[in-house]
Amino acid sequence: GLRVEGATYFSLFQWLPGEPGDQVDFRLRFRGKVSVGSRFVITIQGMNRQGKLWASAREAEVPPGEYPEWRVLARQVELPEDTAWYSIGFRFNQQMPGDYMELDDLQVSTWRDDA
Repeated sequence: GLRVEGATYFSLFQWLPGEPGDQVDFRLRFRGKVSVGSRFVITIQGMNRQGKLWASAREAEVPPGEYPEWRVLARQVELPEDTAWYSIGFRFNQQMPGDYMELDDLQVSTWRDDA
């Protein structure tokens, strides 16, 4: 697992190979506290073979609140045309005193619906 607290800015990303049309499913468990003005964002970003990033990343933001019990965040994204790589990342901005986030059990899978 991973615990982040007291971060002005913290990010962690992993790049993986992908192809246009791939379906990417990710799931993780989280718990913690996010104050108003703080941000905890899960990001999926893509890049083509020439190194150009997608015009906009796909993001899921956990709204401000207290999450003392483990919760599950799951998303599915279809990789668009001209994708050679994609990343899954976490970003924390402006954590306030008492804010923290614990992450565990990250699962990523890709599949293709060629039907």
